[in-house]
Amino acid sequence: MFKSIFFLPILSIGCTSLSGDWQGEITCEDLDPVDIGFTLEQLEGQIYGGDGEAGDQGAECEIVFTVEIEKEKLMGEQDIDVSFSDCKVVCGGATETFDCGEADGGNWDGEDTISWGEDDCDVELTRD
Repeated sequence: MFKSIFFLPILSIGCTSLSGDWQGEITCEDLDPVDIGFTLEQLEGQIYGGDGEAGDQGAECEIVFTVEIEKEKLMGEQDIDVSFSDCKVVCGGATETFDCGEADGGNWDGEDTISWGEDDCDVELTRD
């Protein structure tokens, strides 16, 4: 009885980790949505990182990148810092490296949705 009373509140307050597979879309004004996905694992403390890609299935080109996300607190809805590195456009056998950077206005709902906005584009991912 004591164990169930103790653990029930912990289970009801939501996730504490960003680890897992995340899939979603980048939507920009006047453009078709583009698929985006990455897998995060905990690096240290509240910092998570992993590799990802953006592009439509069957498209000739895709963008590959490394993402790092830092949470402000252990759990619950919160702002997050999202940064990108090692960004490349891959088209057939050709690869072009480009500067990427940080996303503006990152948010985690404390469970299974990450989102941010960038100029005229919005990104939303859900955990698989």
